[in-house]
Amino acid sequence: MLVLALSAPLAFGQAECDRHCAQVETSAKFKEADAELNRVYKRLLSSLPQAQRSRLRVEQRRWVHDVRDASCTKRIETEWGRSCPTTWCLVAEEQCRASETVERTKQLEEIMVRGPR
Repeated sequence: MLVLALSAPLAFGQAECDRHCAQVETSAKFKEADAELNRVYKRLLSSLPQAQRSRLRVEQRRWVHDVRDASCTKRIETEWGRSCPTTWCLVAEEQCRASETVERTKQLEEIMVRGPR
């Protein structure tokens, strides 16, 4: 019984560590994806005429707020519930944002290759 009593704090400590490590790792992946998106976005922006730059700026702002962030929040609310306070919900939302950001980077890279419409 003493072994069980002593192992409980270790198990809890490991679980806390797992959540924290997952959050740190996911945050780093999102920051990396976001930095790459910003590099591609700036390269594309500098290659466009002024009128298309303005349109891209508006589109990019809309994508960040209305597409990426809103869709990830909705996905987490659907999968985990409206008020999911756990670290795992934060990790899942950050993973979603990283994934959406990678996809958006690919879209902008395609525009650079084929040219704007």
